[in-house]
Amino acid sequence: MRTGKAPLSREMSLFLDFVRFTAALVVFFGHFGTRELSGGLFWQISPFRHDAVIVFFVLSGFVIAHATAGRERDPRSYIVNRMARIYSVVLPAIALTLFCDAIGNRVDPGHYTSWSYSVGDLWQQLATSLTFTNQFWNFYFFPGSDGPFWSLGYEVPYYAIFGCAIFARGAWRMILPAALLLLAGPTIAALLPIWLAGVAVQRFIAGRSLSETAGWALFLGAIAVWSMTERWALASDSWIFHTAIPFIGRERLPADYLTGLCFCAVILGFSAIAHRFAAALAFAARAIRWMAGGTFTLYLVHYPVVKLCITLSPWEVAAWPTRLLSIAATAIIVLLWAYLFERRKEAWRRAIERMLSAPFVSLKAYGRARRSPAG
Repeated sequence: MRTGKAPLSREMSLFLDFVRFTAALVVFFGHFGTRELSGGLFWQISPFRHDAVIVFFVLSGFVIAHATAGRERDPRSYIVNRMARIYSVVLPAIALTLFCDAIGNRVDPGHYTSWSYSVGDLWQQLATSLTFTNQFWNFYFFPGSDGPFWSLGYEVPYYAIFGCAIFARGAWRMILPAALLLLAGPTIAALLPIWLAGVAVQRFIAGRSLSETAGWALFLGAIAVWSMTERWALASDSWIFHTAIPFIGRERLPADYLTGLCFCAVILGFSAIAHRFAAALAFAARAIRWMAGGTFTLYLVHYPVVKLCITLSPWEVAAWPTRLLSIAATAIIVLLWAYLFERRKEAWRRAIERMLSAPFVSLKAYGRARRSPAG
């Protein structure tokens, strides 16, 4: 059930933006740290790129809960804002991926048949990616070489499920989310509680407050628990990375839940100690907001760009000229694509709103014409 407009302090908003950008960097350097893309530079970060995606899921649930408690109080505004946010980055990212892959395939086709390239024909990749059904049941599609796209096959269905639960009426509030979950399949359903945990954290912060002592305990304790557990799990190749559950195509589900719960505790804790970071966050506010404005683009376009760079480079993958070329090209493309598309999502929102309004206006005009004496 929706509540009144949830307060979100400036410090908390900046903190979440900072975490989002940091998580995107972890994904980028985690991929870049693989042997295939850099010869293993920054290999220490690679094990944590999946944890960064789980952080995105919690953040997504938190932000969507905040939006529906405030400015998005009807299904129309909810749908328009979600579409503007997603498609303003997804469509340009897919176009860029296809462009990069076309050049890369022409130069070295063998390089684009590895594990990092999507299965299926191009029409399957595009049809499922554009409708965000690319992870339903046993599907594992993404557009071309853009492997990070997989997570949108979880996140966008969560938007739809939550939107139905919030805005539907009567029994449909139960029927529609259940039907969507059944359609999406057990693997997507298995990670839904992590996304919903972000919703729960937002609802808790909106209605209650913690003492500063409790805040520090949660904030530092959650970081310590996650760090020690991850270190032990990585050192021992633990069961939390290799637990198979029937019908669920994710072996690291226990690790995902650990990361999600720890990050929820970090957010809860920070909400009580945010004022302690007010000066530092205020000093860095402009930089944080600017970096956060390109986070989604960084997440979604880095892989095909880096893959093309190592394909075109005359040097070996592990050579420093190739590494520097890949990082520089990614930075330039991300800045350009974010400026052209992600930072202009308000224009996308207006265009989508006009597009969705047209059918309703036509239907109303048709109805008036039928009711008029001349009709």
